[in-house]
Amino acid sequence: MKWMRAVACTLTLAASLQAPLAAQDDARAWSLKTEAGASLFFGASSQTAVLFRSEYGYDGERWETSVAGGFDYAETEGDDGMAFVSGRAWTTAVEVDLDAGKWQPFGFVNADGSLQRQLALRLQTGLGVGYDVVDTETAKLDFSAAALLERINPRVGPGEEAESQTLGRFSARARGSRKLAEERIDLSFETFYRPSFDEFGVDYIVSFEGTAAFKLTEDVSLGFSLIDVYDSLAESRGARSNNDGRLLFSIITTLD
Repeated sequence: MKWMRAVACTLTLAASLQAPLAAQDDARAWSLKTEAGASLFFGASSQTAVLFRSEYGYDGERWETSVAGGFDYAETEGDDGMAFVSGRAWTTAVEVDLDAGKWQPFGFVNADGSLQRQLALRLQTGLGVGYDVVDTETAKLDFSAAALLERINPRVGPGEEAESQTLGRFSARARGSRKLAEERIDLSFETFYRPSFDEFGVDYIVSFEGTAAFKLTEDVSLGFSLIDVYDSLAESRGARSNNDGRLLFSIITTLD
């Protein structure tokens, strides 16, 4: 099947990224995480899919920078026995944080698109500040708030003209992680609430990602993730559901 070949290719790519970099100096200010796996969708779509994600981070004396990107693809077999593309989404994100003790001012730019949520492009950029509640070697917890400007280009059919929309949003984020069993188990979560300034209770996005990673080697882990995005206006753009979720099983390689 196509998705099985895609899994094999992404796993090979993840392994190839690890090999040449692992031989470099152990004392690094940077980290690289790649993830490839298969998932089961629910909500807006229900089928087998594959996903690839990568994140690069740099931790300097005063600045922390992260660059992330991801792509997922799904095919479903219809009643006629023919396969069709039922899911396709991509995302990129850049964030720069100023290390100022427990308070962390930051700026970011995010871009994503989703066939499931009928988005050709959602571009967001903004500024915010975070606060570290817990920051140790084995546990982290922080909260942040930001204001952002968003531009949305909905998906349209051939010959139709897209009506772009620009608006402001408030963003609240909570995230945390905990290492257990002598750091062989890593539990983490990240959740966002992003309502529109103009229609606070009508136009909003709620997202959640929770991950449990079990170390197989020093740099390779087996991951289980629950990812769910609720976009209150997805159905108005032609999506089958406002809810788009997946359960992901993956291989994660980390270098730091």
